[in-house]
Amino acid sequence: MTTQSPRTRGEFSFVLTCAVALAVSMVHTQSSLAGCNAAGKIFTAITIDDNDIPTYLCVDGSETVSVSINGVNGDSCNITLEVKDGSTGNVTITPAQATATVGGPDASFTVTGASGGALILVATIVEGTGSPCTDESEEFTIMRIDSVEWVGVDPGDGETNLSSDNPAAQGGGSRIFVEKNTPTGQLHNKVKAVATISLTVPAGGSIDIYFKIFDVDDPSANGTGLTVDDNDTATMYVGGDNRPGGALGVSPSGIITKTITGGNNTAEVEFTLSNANPGNNYKVYADCSLDRIQHVEVHREVENGKDSVNSFVVRTDPFTPIGTGTEKPPADNASPLLSVWRTCHIEMDTMEAPTGNEITGDITRMVESVFSAGKVKRVYVSVSLDDGSSNLDDSPSGNGRFEDGTIEIGSGSAVSTTSSVDGNGDDYVDKDPFSVISGTVAKGGSSVNITVFELSASGQYGVQSPNPGDIDSSFDGGTLTVAGHAMTIDVVSGYSSGSKIAYLTINGSPNVPFKLIDDDATSAPTSVSVADVVNDRFADAYVKCVVDGAGDAANNNNDIGFILNVAETASGISDVFNSSGDILESTGNRSSSYWGCYVLVAFQSYAAPYTIGGSPRADNDPDAESSLGGVWSSTKRGVLLFDEDMRDYADESSLGLPSYRQRVLTHELGHAFGADHGEAGIMDDTNDVDARFEDESLDAIRDVVSSP
Repeated sequence: MTTQSPRTRGEFSFVLTCAVALAVSMVHTQSSLAGCNAAGKIFTAITIDDNDIPTYLCVDGSETVSVSINGVNGDSCNITLEVKDGSTGNVTITPAQATATVGGPDASFTVTGASGGALILVATIVEGTGSPCTDESEEFTIMRIDSVEWVGVDPGDGETNLSSDNPAAQGGGSRIFVEKNTPTGQLHNKVKAVATISLTVPAGGSIDIYFKIFDVDDPSANGTGLTVDDNDTATMYVGGDNRPGGALGVSPSGIITKTITGGNNTAEVEFTLSNANPGNNYKVYADCSLDRIQHVEVHREVENGKDSVNSFVVRTDPFTPIGTGTEKPPADNASPLLSVWRTCHIEMDTMEAPTGNEITGDITRMVESVFSAGKVKRVYVSVSLDDGSSNLDDSPSGNGRFEDGTIEIGSGSAVSTTSSVDGNGDDYVDKDPFSVISGTVAKGGSSVNITVFELSASGQYGVQSPNPGDIDSSFDGGTLTVAGHAMTIDVVSGYSSGSKIAYLTINGSPNVPFKLIDDDATSAPTSVSVADVVNDRFADAYVKCVVDGAGDAANNNNDIGFILNVAETASGISDVFNSSGDILESTGNRSSSYWGCYVLVAFQSYAAPYTIGGSPRADNDPDAESSLGGVWSSTKRGVLLFDEDMRDYADESSLGLPSYRQRVLTHELGHAFGADHGEAGIMDDTNDVDARFEDESLDAIRDVVSSP
């Protein structure tokens, strides 16, 4: 049997009681193992006997190996510990010879740097003063854990969802997407830890390896006062922070024993991850020493203001401070970090190309420019231009919906086009000056080119010819053509032989057709990429976004019926989500094991300013209006993005459009995952190119279990 001497601070001492004279034991800095050899199991006490059962010592790094003898108290023997001739591998043993005394002290040797293949040591009694000092020896093989690696488990779909590309910011190592890859697919929630030892077990032998899985500290959030990792202290970043509620969320747990049989050099444990919150982190520790694994803990020690990696320590007393008399076990005994990730599968639809983003009617009046003689500065129209936006007639005034828009005056190929108009009132458009509005005055075989500078309220045109006296009463009853639109002249007046100016009264309507076009894009909204900003920000929460139709790529449609302005009211949002059967096709695919999100890239939000979040918002027409960019509907469980609002704002603010669109999408998807305004970072400022999810937002996202 094995008896234990009284426990002393910092170490265990063991005496092996067996029926033969020589015993070898390994003493760790903190603890040691002892036991009688049976069927080739690992022991750190070796007895000389006549059998050929393989004997192993579990040695990693630098170990103290003690050789004890049995007999009459006080008897002493000199012992040597040497590498067997022909043994492969490297090791340093000091001293070359030591003395063992019955009843203590034992012969003590330091074995350092044990590496390589079949490394066999021989303990031999060489001489002494007592009866036990016979020429006896015992061979034993040094073994250790060479590596502990994660290996994926295929549930039957050809995938394991395990990879070794966990980002450095998330601690490096491996990551596993604990989820289904398709809505009805297999759940990927299993992973193996495989320990490889330094030798192949001989036929007939067996070696026990011990495993334990740990919830290690979250490497992506360090410091005190954090919500996302709230159990750290100023001097120690500790584990036990997996979700929900610090639960380990893995089976089996505790110390798990696996036996390596003859002809093999690996042992493995298959773990089931029952908690799939993104950001849960694990490491497995394996050892050939049961005593050591019973005292292994994992911590991140703060040293000089910097934290170390998640490292294992051995301490025999749970009240011993970390770093005080504690041992760092071999690094090879620990697996890489394993982090749980989740995928947000996105169905993304887009509206068709804009239609109806213009107004047509007749010009009823033109006002001459004061600063550009012969040109027009304002045109009045026959239809209302008031869409509720602040315009030039309001107090305080704004530039109106058509600021920076384009007006086409006339018809056919002779249309006069003026771009970047200054603004509009209720029934007029300003631009000082308009582009030249040209035409002709003709009668019989005579024709004179003219430009228009005025159309009075009474319907009289003011025109200018190239030369003085070009136009006179001889054109009464002739034809005035303005920008391709022909009218009959009733009377010519206000002319003289020394003037280029003449006034023409029209017989009939003097009005000229126009088309007023908003400055908005004319192309259809496009999908928003998630490749850069979106996934970079969501990686902080261990979430990856993919636009894959959330179950079927055919769910991504680019022909959703065009709506010029979506009222961001409950009814307005409901109307757009209900406008097509192609919207929200993937809703039924969502589950706790398959996360899906919906995004519709619409055109622009409400036309007239309305208050949302304490600020008036609209469609950014005129430019002074604030636009929203996007909205998350908690009732419809979908995101609306307003492509034109984002384009307008990015252009006016000199923000790069592609990255700005992604920041807006990131913000709205953040709402889908439970993040909210007031949490700083990207939830409060999408203009900041460096904005990310901050602590509270990350905490909300990583708490998600069911699909957003």
